[in-house]
Amino acid sequence: MNIALAEGDYAAVVDLLRRFRRWLEVPEFRNRQLLYDVFTGFFYGQINLPQLASPWLLSGTAEDVDPGAPDGETMIRAKYLITAQKYHKSLELLADLCHGLSRNEIAATRYLSINTVKTTLNMIYSKLGAGNNVDAVKIAIEKKLVDGL
Repeated sequence: MNIALAEGDYAAVVDLLRRFRRWLEVPEFRNRQLLYDVFTGFFYGQINLPQLASPWLLSGTAEDVDPGAPDGETMIRAKYLITAQKYHKSLELLADLCHGLSRNEIAATRYLSINTVKTTLNMIYSKLGAGNNVDAVKIAIEKKLVDGL
């Protein structure tokens, strides 16, 4: 899935997601729900929409998962990826904004859709209590959220 996303092969991504969904229909596949949640969680983490991942992946922290449990390591990695992607991508976009890039420029340099950039920036504004990009930049500088400023 990561390769298909990186290459922009969205047809392959959609096909993989359909295959993952079909796993849920195979009762003999013991860990089907877990693997479905983990793989789709990775997907949502990659496209910077971690809030769409299964709720159990979003709750708590990776430390809450028992590494000795079956697939415990996989769950820890999924939770970490989702959390890391969510915050890392947001800070990257905030840094780009602070460096004066427009939404279109951010989308082009980060290989994101303009809608993803808009959604992420709106989430950043909300979390910072900012009304617009000027407020967000001011708050980011004051709180030293962006390196090099």
